Amino acid sequence: MKILSLPINILTLGLFNIVINAGMLWMVDLILKGLRVEGFWGYIWSSLVISIISIVVSKIVFFRRKKD
Repeated sequence: MKILSLPINILTLGLFNIVINAGMLWMVDLILKGLRVEGFWGYIWSSLVISIISIVVSKIVFFRRKKD
C-alpha cells in the first residue's frame, strides 16, 4: 500500500496518509460492531489522532533504542 500511495504522498507532503488511515478506520467500523465513528470528519479526526500518537510513540521508542 505504501508503494502504491507514494506518488500522491509526495505531492501532498504526506497528508494523504490521513485519508488512507480514515479509510482503514471505515473498514474496521464496518467489521466491528463495538466501534462507532460518525461522519466523514469523524474518520479524519480519528485518523489524525492515531497518526499523532503513532509519531510520538515511534519517537519515544527510537530515543530509547538510541540511548541503549
